[in-house]
Amino acid sequence: MLLSKFVKKYFYKKSNPTRNISRTEIINYLIKTKSYKKYLEIGVRNPKINFDKIKINYKDGVDPNWNGTTWKSWVKLRCSRSDLNMFVIDTDEGCGIIYYESQNIWLKDPISSCINYSYLDKNRKKLLNLISINDFFSKIK
Repeated sequence: MLLSKFVKKYFYKKSNPTRNISRTEIINYLIKTKSYKKYLEIGVRNPKINFDKIKINYKDGVDPNWNGTTWKSWVKLRCSRSDLNMFVIDTDEGCGIIYYESQNIWLKDPISSCINYSYLDKNRKKLLNLISINDFFSKIK
């Protein structure tokens, strides 16, 4: 897999090419490579942990105290919005990426079933569209 000099310089150590990468690093990588101009963080809690470290001119954040239940909103979108592309990078507490593009929506069961934790536990990888950090870099090139 070819990785940009930026990725090699900032994210990979020779001894551990698949080390855990923080959501801050992922977000700053996306901002730089995709030339994003705005950033919205939902679930800021403590801005020193992530929000303050995001390198972009315009950013906003809200904290609706969703930690622990955010996955339900994610699942509702995965089950209903074919106009979004969504995946969760398996790092930190899960780093969800959403952007406008198409996706195959999850149609295996009704949304009311999908938002039960036991259902998530059994279907986590496919329901969240969970990917590794290496798959993320391959996808974002």
